[in-house]
Amino acid sequence: MSFTRKEITDVFHAFDADKSGQVSSQELVNLFTKLFNNDSVKGKEAAEFVMTMFDTDKSGQISLDEFIKGTEKYINQ
Repeated sequence: MSFTRKEITDVFHAFDADKSGQVSSQELVNLFTKLFNNDSVKGKEAAEFVMTMFDTDKSGQISLDEFIKGTEKYINQ
């Protein structure tokens, strides 16, 4: 499966609920909790997994660049 950078960027902006230019762990928790039918434990676990994979500078936030690189790396595995 292949995605364009625009498609990846669009997903990033959808995850960036507060439009700060960064995706925070809380934004991911909120997103994944909704995806897991309001199961906050699964939502938090999924968010922690994504942060571990994508937050390469360990800032506690995922930048657009980190998101693109992480997504491309994951897709190409």
